[in-house]
Amino acid sequence: MGLNRQCGAFQVLKAVESFFLDKGVPCKIDSSSFCINVNLNNVQDNTANEMGLSDLLKDAENHSTKVSNGSSCAALVSVFEQIPGTILVRCSPFGKDGTVSGLLSSLFIHLEEHLRKEFSGKSHGSLHKQESKKPSLDETSH
Repeated sequence: MGLNRQCGAFQVLKAVESFFLDKGVPCKIDSSSFCINVNLNNVQDNTANEMGLSDLLKDAENHSTKVSNGSSCAALVSVFEQIPGTILVRCSPFGKDGTVSGLLSSLFIHLEEHLRKEFSGKSHGSLHKQESKKPSLDETSH
């Protein structure tokens, strides 16, 4: 999807945060590292129903994971500007729980649709999404 060159990683990061907050998914933004910690433990039932995620959410609640700092999070969403005009949004689930990964994959599909709508009609760049199994040192150090 094309993006206007004036739309940088920070604007996309704020759009990602707005998406999760609007859906009732608790998250915490770290603007300095262009990351958002997403917590699926307290996702509201109406959000899960609206997105068709109720069964996945129930399973994920039984398998929630903890991050090393003690905060309860299910994933780290990172936004990178690889080259001017090219934005990468990456979702890295914590742990190896397939249920949480499935829930995040479903949410990520909705996030991609949201970003396409938000930035549609703007050209001169690309928006790429990438999903990984685990965060790497490179992802958490940006």
